[in-house]
Amino acid sequence: MGDKVKADGKIMLASGGQPWQDLLLWELVVLGAEGKDFYKKALVEQNRDDVGSDKMVAAFDTFRKVLSYADKDRANRDWNLATAMVMKGDAAMQIMGDWALGEFVASDKVADKDYVCADSPGTTGVVSWNADIWGFFTGLSDSQVAAQMILTEGDGRS
Repeated sequence: MGDKVKADGKIMLASGGQPWQDLLLWELVVLGAEGKDFYKKALVEQNRDDVGSDKMVAAFDTFRKVLSYADKDRANRDWNLATAMVMKGDAAMQIMGDWALGEFVASDKVADKDYVCADSPGTTGVVSWNADIWGFFTGLSDSQVAAQMILTEGDGRS
């Protein structure tokens, strides 16, 4: 499908070239192209044999192919601007986390009419987590704990 859309002179993949977006896309390409067992061995366990394998080379080849479907102006584009490209019909698809759904909902787009959310190619039935979390140390002084509480709850001054 990507080759056909590209041959028609259209943008297949709305993408932002920010490092975190490229990492998310790359991880999903590795997972989809080479499977969950390889993904776990290579990326989670960092098994040297898998990291240096022909499968990893193939995953990078697939990643380069996927990136060829994005436009030349993708560098440093925010994810929501890439989402807007899909909403406006300037690009066929985007591979992004479920937070992009909020952009469609906020724009009064209707699921299964104006857009479709689907698994990244090759990942159906596989759960992939991308979580942003805060972690705090234990065993801190009272003033350090208070500073952590300000960070998480605010201090009432704003």
